Amino acid sequence: MNKEELKIKKQQYKKEYRKSSHYKNLKKRWDRKYYLKNREKLIEKSKRYREKNKEYYKNYNKKYYEKNKEKIKERSKKYRESNKEKIRLYLKQYYKKNQDIRYEHYKKYKKNNPFLFKEIYTRYYAKKRNCKFIITQKQIQMIYQRDKMCVYCGSSKKLTLDHIIPVTKNGHTLFHNLVLACQSCNSSKNNRNVFEWCKEQGREVPIIVKKLLKEKQSQQKILIYL
Repeated sequence: MNKEELKIKKQQYKKEYRKSSHYKNLKKRWDRKYYLKNREKLIEKSKRYREKNKEYYKNYNKKYYEKNKEKIKERSKKYRESNKEKIRLYLKQYYKKNQDIRYEHYKKYKKNNPFLFKEIYTRYYAKKRNCKFIITQKQIQMIYQRDKMCVYCGSSKKLTLDHIIPVTKNGHTLFHNLVLACQSCNSSKNNRNVFEWCKEQGREVPIIVKKLLKEKQSQQKILIYL
């Protein structure tokens, strides 16, 4: 048997041996030992590699998630259920450490989604006062685009949503019962009749308010239907 044949035989033997369970178990142990010895170096190395290849990993993760969406959801659900206490403690520590970062994220998100937060606040106050809430984020945005300023005094500072018919007088949080009012006019009007309040202030009732009050019948139909 010549040298070349021996070399080929050795290579074949190595290939077969690497497929065996004995070799696989040994390799696991070696890899584990090596990782524990060089943990910091390996983490740093993988971090640098990921930073260099951000776009590749982003696309790869996206494709993987689309392919295995249900599996990932099921796996994460199982993990959350079996590690409730661990997750709770981790989040508690994370929130304490990153209060400033979280607040900055919250501020940015609030700035980028103002109408979402306005919907959340109006929903909260509607529930608190036990009145009907039938308004969406888009409709709140439409009110801001429609009125643009305080309908009573024309101010564009500290704009709020004002109920034409107050909540205390069976007014509801509906598109046809809301107008823009500055904080000053809103708190001054409070729960008073819009016609009486405008007379006291020496102002005419805004055209938009009159128009919306005419649509009260359609508003009542919606409430009866609900």
